[in-house]
Amino acid sequence: MSFLARLTRHSTGAMAVAVAVGLVWPAAASTFQPLIQPAVLLLLTGSLLRIDMEALRQALLRPASCLAGLVWVLVVGPLLAAAAQAAGWLGGGVGEGILFNALAPPLMAAPALALILGLDFTLAVVVTVVSSVLFPLGLAMVVGLGGAAAIPGGVLAIAPRVLLMVGLPIALAAGGRRLLGSGGLLRHRQTIDAAMVALLLFLAVALMDGANGVLRSMPGRALTLMAAACLFNLLGQAASFAIFRCRWDSRRALTMGLLGGNRNMGLMLGILTGLAGPDFAAYVAFAQIPIYTLPAVSKFLLHRIFPEWTVRPHS
Repeated sequence: MSFLARLTRHSTGAMAVAVAVGLVWPAAASTFQPLIQPAVLLLLTGSLLRIDMEALRQALLRPASCLAGLVWVLVVGPLLAAAAQAAGWLGGGVGEGILFNALAPPLMAAPALALILGLDFTLAVVVTVVSSVLFPLGLAMVVGLGGAAAIPGGVLAIAPRVLLMVGLPIALAAGGRRLLGSGGLLRHRQTIDAAMVALLLFLAVALMDGANGVLRSMPGRALTLMAAACLFNLLGQAASFAIFRCRWDSRRALTMGLLGGNRNMGLMLGILTGLAGPDFAAYVAFAQIPIYTLPAVSKFLLHRIFPEWTVRPHS
């Protein structure tokens, strides 16, 4: 087995190790930190390149499930977080972190994780891709209203960053698809997948820079932010699964759990660096802990509870 194939195959375990490296080796995290934005941009571009267009087309022929997932991710989640803040249940850096967490689209690696875990890959692709394109509308609305999500400069301050971090990857992926064609994408898929895994591992180390300073100087504050970020992930997964399991089978409901709890906070950090509050980088860092560690646990459990859920190849 080649190194690229081995890296992709063992990605869930490697992700957990990368988080630990970033925490125990602060020098590496601080060295990589300035490259977070380019890494997020490249990761989004690679993810868009690897979209299964046929699966996307098939899903759009049966839009009800995908529409329900999009409404949950883009509308219901942010409204619940905003209501909690308005009621005074959340405040300060924790409240800001949870609100932006709820506004973030699902992790771009979620479709790949769904494939690894034997979940509904097509549903994961549609909800992740469409919400990654549409989430700036909700972000602009919340920032425009100010309050707990007050950003210096408002919508005008985030608009160029959204265009860079979302618009540029879409344009690059469209150009790459046109240049390579379906045959070229098929030939290079293992290289693209391995590059995306490598970028995820790089980001795991780099994002820990936001946690290291708080852990050393304000350990109590760090534990609060860590608890909030981890609880958002766990409760987001549990609530999403419970809501959709009322009408859907376990596979699709667990897919929505994956999407509901694991949000693309690296993309949010790329947009809001220097604009959000002082605790935001630390919250984003701590939010990576469940994102990078739980997939290995989930893979172990799901493949034993549902052994019939085999991993399906895709192009």
